[in-house]
Amino acid sequence: MVSVLQKLTKLLGITDDDKNLELLTIIIGLVTDRILAYIEETELPKSLEWIVVEVCIKRFHLLGSEHLNSAGVEGMSASYKTDNLLNEYKEFLDSYIATKETPKQATVKKVRLLWLTILTPPLKCLFNLQ
Repeated sequence: MVSVLQKLTKLLGITDDDKNLELLTIIIGLVTDRILAYIEETELPKSLEWIVVEVCIKRFHLLGSEHLNSAGVEGMSASYKTDNLLNEYKEFLDSYIATKETPKQATVKKVRLLWLTILTPPLKCLFNLQ
């Protein structure tokens, strides 16, 4: 499987001897930490790695222009999205949070399964259920 760093170096055209490789590694760590804090996990799920890749590309292209809203040079102008880069992916992150199972939910399922396993045979006999 291709790592996030490998994907980003290919997409951004960064080589192993490029000085931007270290910056990219730092950006990956920062973006990953921000996502983990948001979803309240300690390890990034594979299903969310694509968000890290996309946000890292955007963050990499913003280097040096973090506080600019727009810039113009010889008739060319560019505007920068300066809000939180994760806002665009909030829907996907919230969906992940909604579908992940809490430890309490997992415990309840285990207790129900145990209850069904232990009590179902005696109940069948008690009520003459076949």
